[in-house]
Amino acid sequence: MSPRAARWIRFLVVYVAIFLLLGGAATFVGFADHDHHYVYQESTDEPPDRCCVTTDDDLTPAQQSMVDRAIAGEQTRFVFERADPVPAEIVRKDGTYHVFAYYTTFDWSDRRTHGPVLVSFVGVLAIYGAFRWEHRYHPYR
Repeated sequence: MSPRAARWIRFLVVYVAIFLLLGGAATFVGFADHDHHYVYQESTDEPPDRCCVTTDDDLTPAQQSMVDRAIAGEQTRFVFERADPVPAEIVRKDGTYHVFAYYTTFDWSDRRTHGPVLVSFVGVLAIYGAFRWEHRYHPYR
């Protein structure tokens, strides 16, 4: 293979690898699975400065049960696949404000998360390989 053809092949490998890297990252952001966490923080008599206070009567029976278990100390951390069953962050019950934290994390055990990470990793390896190939044949350029 001529040096000129090898150089074009390395260029195309880097070009395609950049698309793999960016495509994997975009797919990860768009399709990665999330876990929704709902964690009991504290209870207070004064209303917190945050918005969205919900009374206990406005919750569904399942949400009321969840809040009651958290207040009793039986279970203070809940993890859900979807955001539907998560109550509001501040629940007022019997004149006391109960503050919860709500946040999401990536579900690393889901296959929709593994695929995009693997595609991005292959892109990084291809870029690294193309640069190593270039430096092996032209170390002083």
